[in-house]
Amino acid sequence: MKLLRPGQKALRSGQYAMCDPSGGKIKEVTLTKGEPFPRTEKPGQGYQWVDATLDESVELDDDIGSGMDCMFCGGGLSMDGSCLKCGKQN
Repeated sequence: MKLLRPGQKALRSGQYAMCDPSGGKIKEVTLTKGEPFPRTEKPGQGYQWVDATLDESVELDDDIGSGMDCMFCGGGLSMDGSCLKCGKQN
């Protein structure tokens, strides 16, 4: 599993789990798109996407999708978090 590293910028707003190298969750942090990931508690730790932060600018519609964009290709996301364009899970 590839973890996002401290100092990298968040590709989207939401909750990210600080994880150990094997993927074990340590705690969650909330970041805004473009905000850098904070330092981790120990070397080798990183961050993994958990879920989106919803606000009034994100409109949910069951017929169209989640109103969010894929962090891989920019396509729209379905309600289960899979991309409608590339099919990857976000």
